[in-house]
Amino acid sequence: MALEGKISEFGIADIIQLISQQQKSGVLVVERKGELTEVEFSNGQITGTRPQAHLPKHPLGQMLVRAQMLSEEHLDSALLQQQKNYEYLGQILIKQGLMDQDRLERALLTQIEETFFDILQLHDGTYTFLQKDIGIDPTLGYAPTVESTLLDVLRMIDEWPDLNTTAKTPGTVLMKVADTVPEALDADYEMVYELVDGANTVQEIIDRSLLGRFGACKKLSELMAGGYITIAAAKAKKARGRRRISYDKLVGFLSYCCFVAVLGVLAVRAEKLPKTIFPAVNPAFVSASELQKADHRVKLFHLEQALEMYRMHYGTFPDELGALVGAGILDDRDVGKMTGGAVRYARNGSRYLLETEN
Repeated sequence: MALEGKISEFGIADIIQLISQQQKSGVLVVERKGELTEVEFSNGQITGTRPQAHLPKHPLGQMLVRAQMLSEEHLDSALLQQQKNYEYLGQILIKQGLMDQDRLERALLTQIEETFFDILQLHDGTYTFLQKDIGIDPTLGYAPTVESTLLDVLRMIDEWPDLNTTAKTPGTVLMKVADTVPEALDADYEMVYELVDGANTVQEIIDRSLLGRFGACKKLSELMAGGYITIAAAKAKKARGRRRISYDKLVGFLSYCCFVAVLGVLAVRAEKLPKTIFPAVNPAFVSASELQKADHRVKLFHLEQALEMYRMHYGTFPDELGALVGAGILDDRDVGKMTGGAVRYARNGSRYLLETEN
């Protein structure tokens, strides 16, 4: 009999601990808005994960391709071989000499952490645990305990908001600061530092380092705090960004001015208009507060446009409205005029919340 329920009623961390304590073997399937994630257990121990299990290709293989450790052609060949002998992908890659044990194990552990990083932050959706015998991937020499994995990932989630926003924005390009060289870096810091070359984006550094989002972004954040790396050609990028969106801003600004001007003229001349014409601007229907509301709606519309432009460029919405300024989409005065201190903004995963007090 399957164990199933709603995440809102019984959290993912709780169900994982229950599976571990009862030393169950099987697959935990987490579903939210059509996206499936699988976590495999053998006698209560985590043996592997399949983030977004509906993906057409093996998630581990895709991770290795993004890390530039494996070509698409080699992955396709290995997956074809897997269909014939049903071996683990890692076994095939090692046998074919395409991957060494250490890198493969690191990728497997990072995949587990990344999967937990996502599902432990879910507040809705469903889970189903299907009991079945689960084999242990022989390429995973070290199987992390449930307790240590939960503690590590929950700590990451807790510290994530404190990391530098720029250092965790996927589309940001960073470069080394001239005449500054960090000393006594450990292997992981050294790898991340070397990947900062003025061309790689933050997402590419995350992918190629195999440290996961938190691991790579924390090191980037600390290197930025130490003054060793910075945004690549920030002024040039900002200028290009302003040129790229100048036409949109001009059209939006002119539309906004025309709209407000028409409202103003109609409001001033309303007493001379027949009551059957434009009744909405007749003094009996219009007030200063109504004009303010209309003005506020226009400003809110342009703020939403700016947020969408940011998403199209960086692949995600900003953590705060100030990032629109740093990206060259708006300036401080634009944000001040649009919000007037009466708008609350918060990013929620791939969406955002924009509330107004007016």
